[in-house]
Amino acid sequence: MGGKHANKLREVQREITFYLQLFPLVSFVDTTRSWERLMSRAHPYKDTADELHRVHHSEHGIRFNTETLKVTELGDQGVTQSPEVFEEKRSERTSIRSVNLDQLVVLDDVGKGAVLTFSQILAATNNFSGRSLIGEGGFGSVYKGKLPNGLEIAVKRHDTSSHQGEEEFMAEIDVIPKLRQENIIELIGFCVQGKEWILVYEYISNGSLASIIRDETKRTSLNWSKRLKIIEGISDGLLYLQKHSAMCIVHRDIKASNILLDHEMNAKISDFGLATKLAPNATAEVLVRGTWGYADPEYVATGIISDKTDVYSFGIVLLEIISGKLCVSESNIKGTSQRVIFPEFALKNRKKLHKLIDPSLGAKKHERAQIMQCLRVAMLCIRDRAEHRPTMSEVVTMIPSSKTPKDRKVPALFLSKLYACTQHMKVLNAFCSLSVF
Repeated sequence: MGGKHANKLREVQREITFYLQLFPLVSFVDTTRSWERLMSRAHPYKDTADELHRVHHSEHGIRFNTETLKVTELGDQGVTQSPEVFEEKRSERTSIRSVNLDQLVVLDDVGKGAVLTFSQILAATNNFSGRSLIGEGGFGSVYKGKLPNGLEIAVKRHDTSSHQGEEEFMAEIDVIPKLRQENIIELIGFCVQGKEWILVYEYISNGSLASIIRDETKRTSLNWSKRLKIIEGISDGLLYLQKHSAMCIVHRDIKASNILLDHEMNAKISDFGLATKLAPNATAEVLVRGTWGYADPEYVATGIISDKTDVYSFGIVLLEIISGKLCVSESNIKGTSQRVIFPEFALKNRKKLHKLIDPSLGAKKHERAQIMQCLRVAMLCIRDRAEHRPTMSEVVTMIPSSKTPKDRKVPALFLSKLYACTQHMKVLNAFCSLSVF
């Protein structure tokens, strides 16, 4: 009994220490954010809104024009150069200010070790050497490092010329430390010293889902059981964010390059820079930001997010996993325009969904039924109107499982959703007039 009380006391002390160290950072960011909100309201600017409302709304897809920003995605943890990230124009980009917080705060309740200083980060990354560089992202450069205890880490160092800044940094350190789920990437800590803003994560060895889909050799090594495992991991992670994390979290940037895969091909959802917390079953009006091809068309047109926003993006990723194709055409990636493959291609072939399947899969007979079921779920997820999409809890119950019910860890509460799921499937079957192999 005494030991339990001592452990609880230590946990409380660690939380108090963590938040005390956070105060200097929060105070100046709060002031900056307040000013930015006054200068740049959450709803779309008039010129952006006028353009977005010329969007074609239908179940046959959606087109929208936004200012495309050239960025580079996470490398060894999933880098690809593609001008696919968009955001509404801001009146002013907030720059990083100098903060006197010469310390990396490590969340030691996760059991990863002692507090690290900036000099220890330098040592871990060999002074941010070129050999340690594993990629470039929207936030900045990403380096692979190793702590003295042997733990491999991914260090994301802010680039002052980046369009991302305090808001994304604060979203990461505000959201991820509170999450405890195997399909959510672990934030080990962060560092602020002068103009240095650094985020430190667990290192994920197999990189991103996007990098594997893009590499033909790696993609063909992904049999159906591995792909289904990835699908289950992503869906379980999203369900956790919405239902079991003590807050409803909308990620807002679910895409193949933000899904990392560990050495056992377990999916890890990463990059929470755009994450927004909602009350259960609520909606919110926010600045429209995201990634071309993955973003919920209703959110892009209205600026309103809900728990169905990530469901749409999940549907696109699901189609990518099954088809072995990324949603944005690679051939036009360096041009002035991009061609979005999904959902147009999927909707065009909705009566012959098997045409979407990656030929390299070589699925067995019992696997084909699972693949077709996942395709049906994807078609439900990518419907234009949020009210016509299933919830994430319904999605989880509809996805075929490679696990036993005990291993699946789906709460009994969601079994009551099966009737609603059945109704969704009836609608889809009528819509698709599905053919089988």
